[in-house]
Amino acid sequence: RIMASKLRVDHIEPVGGIPTGGGGGVIQVVSTTKTDTEENSTSATSLWKTSLSASITPKSATSKILIFGFASVSVAGPQFNIGLGLYKDSTYMTGAAGDAASSRAKVHSSGMNAPDGGNGENTMVSLPINYMDTAGDTSSRTYYVAIRNPSSITRVVRLNYSITDTDSAYFLRQVSTLTLMEISA
Repeated sequence: RIMASKLRVDHIEPVGGIPTGGGGGVIQVVSTTKTDTEENSTSATSLWKTSLSASITPKSATSKILIFGFASVSVAGPQFNIGLGLYKDSTYMTGAAGDAASSRAKVHSSGMNAPDGGNGENTMVSLPINYMDTAGDTSSRTYYVAIRNPSSITRVVRLNYSITDTDSAYFLRQVSTLTLMEISA
């Protein structure tokens, strides 16, 4: 005697992402949220590649990689032009930064940790991350967030906490997050 079987599902998604007629299906998502703190003594006008990172192995070379999130940063002194950059493995992503203009620094986003013009060492700034990269191949890659010291001297640069870190309810700890989405082309 043969038993009849039924397979009931809401929907089946192909491994290549949901077809939308022109791409745009989400193939995979990788996300990192960093809750601990980190700091570096960073040379003047240079980038510090933090440990805030996420790795992905694209399933298709034609895919796009949507990179988004934010980094909570501070730099010693009331700094008004903290910059954020992105690395893919060991290469600075110039395509994710502003155009070259003489000696001006090319960064992805920027902000200040002294919004009221006062003591910036008590504050942080959450800098946005939003960029669409092209996979190009199916090799694993790691995207890193980097923070630029805007000062003319070496400064302490911090992730997720302010320069003044007094043990008090008036001082804050924050998170930073980085999410990667492989999108079908």
